[in-house]
Amino acid sequence: MPLFWKEPGLSLPAQFFYRTCRAAVDLLATFLYRFRVFGAEHIPPPPRAGERGVLVIANHASHLDPPLIGAALRGRAMRSLARSGLFKHPLFSRLIGALGAIPIRENEGDMQAMRRAIAELEQGRLVLIFPEGTRSPDGRMRAFKRGCWLLIQRAKCDVLPAAVVGAHDIWPRGRGAPRLTPGPLGSCAVMFGPVIRFDDLAAATRNMRDANKGLELLESRVADLHTQLESRLAAHSRKSAWGL
Repeated sequence: MPLFWKEPGLSLPAQFFYRTCRAAVDLLATFLYRFRVFGAEHIPPPPRAGERGVLVIANHASHLDPPLIGAALRGRAMRSLARSGLFKHPLFSRLIGALGAIPIRENEGDMQAMRRAIAELEQGRLVLIFPEGTRSPDGRMRAFKRGCWLLIQRAKCDVLPAAVVGAHDIWPRGRGAPRLTPGPLGSCAVMFGPVIRFDDLAAATRNMRDANKGLELLESRVADLHTQLESRLAAHSRKSAWGL
């Protein structure tokens, strides 16, 4: 990945602001929570002219998930679908808007947000969506919702699966602020898996008509990554405890 990449459609000031915020999150998360990234080789490079972007999907259990995934995508900027309630505070709304957040209304079909996400993908950008729809109250993955599948159907985009582990221990749902130390695994981390090609999804789901099978496939990929990442962090935590 080049040091000075050009993200499609972003001005130089916007890119500078995004990279500054990304570096700050990376530094703080590494210092406070021993933040780690696995599978970075699967992150798509900046697209060539005319190439579509990639939809990033991940489990969701903490407010920390979006900034951690953004920090993990070291060579790319991303857009993210975020619930509209986060845009109520003017200053925070301006901040997350400048970082590429797209407001989406919860528990209803928000076609405007869908169209904006598709437009971003058509311009070659990475777009983050949490298919569970909201943060898990206990850290366990919930079933993926159909809105994710509808977006893939309409955008005809590839999918980058990801898993976040450790963020729920630091900042679970219902807690007003994050803890300043990592949880029992001793760190938090993001893991990316191989990109799932749109053509492969179409072939596995009767040309995208079997939404249930498609969502099960996507959910299993993220769940597998989550299990792998938990095992890796647990093994590292045991070695650290033994002084190895």
